[in-house]
Amino acid sequence: MIEVSNQKEICITIINKLDNFADFPKRRLQIDKKYKNQNITLTGWGGFRNSINQKVWNKLTTRDVEEEIHRLFKVSDDEGIKK
Repeated sequence: MIEVSNQKEICITIINKLDNFADFPKRRLQIDKKYKNQNITLTGWGGFRNSINQKVWNKLTTRDVEEEIHRLFKVSDDEGIKK
């Protein structure tokens, strides 16, 4: 899913199954802190999200977008979160 926010950012989101967490808020904070430098967050409603500045987004190729999506799936696998 790709969405535009009010803050001139484009968000790429992949959907994950998040029902297997006993303490989701704690796990979310750990993941958000770990991937902060990569602008990747774990959303409470669906999965991993990457925020990209709109000016940067306009310069990305289709291949670049595919790589960003692949990177989100890799983070999901690394963290052991089901897709």
